[in-house]
Amino acid sequence: MVNDSLARTIDRVIPFDSTAGNPLPPDSKKGIIIKYFNGVTLEEAVQSNQEIDETARALVGNEQNSTKKAYLIYRWVARNIKYDYDKAAALSKGNDKISSGSIVAFNTRKGI
Repeated sequence: MVNDSLARTIDRVIPFDSTAGNPLPPDSKKGIIIKYFNGVTLEEAVQSNQEIDETARALVGNEQNSTKKAYLIYRWVARNIKYDYDKAAALSKGNDKISSGSIVAFNTRKGI
């Protein structure tokens, strides 16, 4: 999180009924969804698609060890996805209308 983004994140905590998938009235204590400072929830941020799945399968090959699989994917991300300084700057100024998440990062090879 950048600068005061934690404060902005806390303001976006929404009561949520995970069984029905609907927001709850403000006085409900059943559950929460956190809307992150870049305007997406964790669930939205980690979406995948066929190309990402195929790339991940190709990277790990026949590896069975989960730690090694995670390392192979981590290494690919570190070598292929660059930090998007422009997006980070725009978000730190309150612009949360920017496309974000794993699919965007994979397609553009940039992310935060």
